[in-house]
Parts: sequence; C-alpha cells; structure tokens
Amino acid sequence: MLVEFLYTKEHIPYRAFSEIKKQQKQHPFMSDYDFAFFILPLSFGAKESEFYLRKFFSDRPFVAFYSSYIGTPDGFFEEFPVAVFFKRENTAWGDFSLKTYSLEKINLKELLREYNLPQYIHLLIVPGNTQPKEFLKFFVLLRETITNLKTKIVGWITGGDHKNGYYPVFTHNKTLKEKEFIVLSFGGFNYEAKTLIEFTPIGPPFEFERGDLNEMVKIDEKPALDLFKEVLPKDFPLDHIVALPLSIKPVNGSSFVKKPPLVRFPKELDTRRGTLTFWADLPKKGSFQFIYLRNLDKKFSRVFIKTQGWDFGLFLNCYGRRFYLEPKEEYQILKKHFKYPFLMVSSFGEFSTVRGRLNLFNGTNTFLLLRENLNLYKDS
Repeated sequence: MLVEFLYTKEHIPYRAFSEIKKQQKQHPFMSDYDFAFFILPLSFGAKESEFYLRKFFSDRPFVAFYSSYIGTPDGFFEEFPVAVFFKRENTAWGDFSLKTYSLEKINLKELLREYNLPQYIHLLIVPGNTQPKEFLKFFVLLRETITNLKTKIVGWITGGDHKNGYYPVFTHNKTLKEKEFIVLSFGGFNYEAKTLIEFTPIGPPFEFERGDLNEMVKIDEKPALDLFKEVLPKDFPLDHIVALPLSIKPVNGSSFVKKPPLVRFPKELDTRRGTLTFWADLPKKGSFQFIYLRNLDKKFSRVFIKTQGWDFGLFLNCYGRRFYLEPKEEYQILKKHFKYPFLMVSSFGEFSTVRGRLNLFNGTNTFLLLRENLNLYKDS
C-alpha cells in the first residue's frame, strides 16, 4: 500500500484544501488514490471545512475528523490540517468498505456478520459530540453481544480541547449526525494491533460500587466523593479530580479485561449526590488505585524492536495523557521507535479487542499497523 502525507501552512480552509488538492494532482500515483484521511486542527470551522473538502475531494472516499494535535513522520502539527492518501499497489480497494451506523437504527445481526469475519480488520470512528451515555449503552450491548471475536476491532472517539466540545466527523458524501459512527473495514491486509499503557500505582486500593454505566456511587461503603475529600490535600480543588486517572480492577467474572490494565478518567462530579461520572463505563464492582502515567519509551522499544515492513501505523493517543505527558514529547518517543509511515492523533477513548472481546480504554496509546498482503494477488 502506498501512503502519502500532504501538508499546508494555510490557516483558512479554502486556501488549505485547494493547496492540498493542487499537491495531490502533482503526485503521479496519488492522482487516483483509493481513500484519504483529513485531520483538522481545532481552529478550522466545521461547516467551511466540510464544504471545501467536498468541493475538492468528493469524487473519492474520505473521512475528515478533528484532533488536538497531529503527528506524522514529517512533524508535529497543531495549527494546520494534514491529509493522508492511501492507494493499493496491485488492485483497487475491493476489500475496503466505509459504512455509517446509527445507534437508534443499529442492526446487530449485520454487525455480528461483519465482525466475525477473520479476514477483516475493522476501524471504528465515533464523533466526540456523540452523547456519551447513549454511546456507552450501545457499546456495552455490542460488547456483551459479540463475544469470541474472530476479527480485530480498533477505533477511537474523536476529540480535543475545543471550547464547545463539538467534534464533527464527515465523509465524502455524509455528515455524521448525533448518535452515528463510522466503520472502516479492511480485507487483504496483514495487521498488528495493541493497547499500551505504563503507570505507577499510588497509595492503597479502594473498593467501589457503580450506579449507572459510568457512575461511581460508593467507595468503601461511603459516598464516592467523600473518599476523595479524605485522601486528597485540603487545598486540592475538587474540580481537578478530572485529572486523576484510576487503575480499575474488576471483580472475578466481569466481562472487563484485566490485561492491559483498565484505566478510567473522571469526567465530572456531583457534589450534591457525592458521585463521580467517568468518560467510559465501569464494572459493577471492583477496586481502584490512584496512578501516575508514564511515557511509553520502554514499551515502544520492546514492541517495535522486531517490527518491519509496515505500510502504515495509526496511533490513537488518549487526550487525558496530557495531564502527565506532553503530546509533543510522546510524539518524539514514537518517532524514535517506529520507522514507517504513521499518524498520531488525540482520542477521547480507544477501542480494541483483547482475547476475543471488545473493550473501551482510557489513558492508553492504542495502535493499528497495516501492511497490504501482496501474496493475495500473485496469480492475478
């Protein structure tokens, strides 16, 4: 698979995308690309970006989404868009599909068929503006319904530090509405996918009970917020709790995985009820510890020491990691260890299958590596 990154230093969507279009036409093998990603900086208006991307690129499939930062082999970007074009070497993308699903009109039977084909890898893209509770309900249903997965699923919730929290996702022919998400399916590829996290536990474990899907209501038989008030310094602002990741250990028999470790970031707190709401779902009962996130230098070194010949790597870096690690430093560590074309973007939640089960992670770097399987076409 051929991969090409195109860049611009234009701050205005019309100028930026017209310049990228001009560059794309000048690349011999990118004149008839098969698929593209457009990663938008948070400063780009959604309606204007959507209009001009479709004006210049609607003739071929693409997905456009927002990220707080963009890392590629050529640099680290926060103010300008980046385009990534893909082209199969031997054939058109006959083993590729882009579909949009609605949480309200979901056909689980169709998903079951697609997600249990061992020759495919599926990539989920969920807009950050999708209602968290609605998506979590669907996600739990999907996880409990689709077990013993024969295929790999990787994906993320788009997001960043935009003031109004609105992160639209759109394609060459559709703008995703509330409660919709995209599935990209790839066939005929070799792939590797992992979820990595490194942290240091702080203090003793505490037992908790869940209320709603992502709500912690009790810790050691007390209102959840009371425990935080007891163990944190008196002058610690309560609203800063959202920057404190927790390592979660579910009780035995839970559908949650124990490895890689499950980490959750608080989203908001209810001082009246004494509860905490999290960015992702929690087990009904379990224990947690406070943790300090560490960089992935050693883990990247071990994982990629034997890595060779990949066409492309997609790295989904949890936005919450910024409380402990500078994204640009994490980018430099990744660039040091991974020597192939890659894209690093921010995420509000990362999906990955582990031992046949689909899981939602926080605080991780989840990645997907792809290589076109040219052996499939030797006889063609």
